[in-house]
Amino acid sequence: PVLSPIQPVFSSENQTITIRVTNNNTLDPDGACFDETTLEFIVDEQPVIANTIAPQIVCDGDAGDIDNDGFFEFDTSSFSSSIIGTQTNMEISFDYTDETGNLILDSTTLPNPLNSTNQTINVEVINPINPSCFVTTTIDLVVNPLPEFSVITPEIVCSSDPTFRITLEPFEDSVIETFEYEWVWTNLDNTIVNQFISNDRAIDISNPGTYTITLTK
Repeated sequence: PVLSPIQPVFSSENQTITIRVTNNNTLDPDGACFDETTLEFIVDEQPVIANTIAPQIVCDGDAGDIDNDGFFEFDTSSFSSSIIGTQTNMEISFDYTDETGNLILDSTTLPNPLNSTNQTINVEVINPINPSCFVTTTIDLVVNPLPEFSVITPEIVCSSDPTFRITLEPFEDSVIETFEYEWVWTNLDNTIVNQFISNDRAIDISNPGTYTITLTK
């Protein structure tokens, strides 16, 4: 039996209790007057967890995307199953921005692929029986721009001086913070392929050949 009056904090599972209100101030020979009602307690399951998805960090221009436009086609096929895990009878909801900049709210699926720039997707795992029972997580999509630079090629030198040297130096098409990037010069000749030469931005050389420079963030 439930204690009367009912306690301010009442621990219960799913059940229905009967409440009787009695007027004891009566001389009715049939007994006190009363009325009854019922009160239903419903305990819905809270989702246990929304598993996190590691930040999806890519380089603009990867996977055949050569536009370097700040967008990348992310593979979202495993997101829902990874977030829900082994939980059953739960639904998932995504809030994200599509490629045209429109905010999509409460979508049950993500486009695959999702053509996106940098954004954070908000995710809820929801008990559909009671939408107030939910847990949240986020997915970070990060598209790093490719550095843009050029080199003069071919570099043709006419000289009979055996000590001549020429400086090979790229010039950037965009602002590049040097501390964020690494330069690597290699030599492609007939004996050693991709022979490392230098990490300096510019190099002085005296031997003819094919030289390659790579700029990495």
